[in-house]
Amino acid sequence: MEILGGYPDEYHKQYALFSPITHVHANCPATILIQGEHDLMASVKTTRILYDHLVEKKVPTVMHILPQTDHAFDLVLPEISPPAHSAIYDVERFLALQIKNVKKQGAMFPPYFLNWQVEPPVATKNLTL
Repeated sequence: MEILGGYPDEYHKQYALFSPITHVHANCPATILIQGEHDLMASVKTTRILYDHLVEKKVPTVMHILPQTDHAFDLVLPEISPPAHSAIYDVERFLALQIKNVKKQGAMFPPYFLNWQVEPPVATKNLTL
């Protein structure tokens, strides 16, 4: 609260600047939103609002709300955490789709993509953009 000067109703402009919703526009990059359903730190409601704004601007967007999962679910025993495994899979698949789309458009990859290989997923999930 002290960083932004006070409460949101007192300093609406400062809070708006820190909200990702304020910065949504048609040229935003493809976006993946992954959140635990029982997240106490960030409201699922605001994630859904962000998702709606991105879709409204026609930004390729995937949202996955993980059931019975809290905030920072990927930090506690990620090797055996089903939500962490699901999130890792979703991110890998999302990035693979982005690379596929870039290749389809004939665009150049940034240098850090040159040696990255995308393996087909073991299981399939329906994550179409």
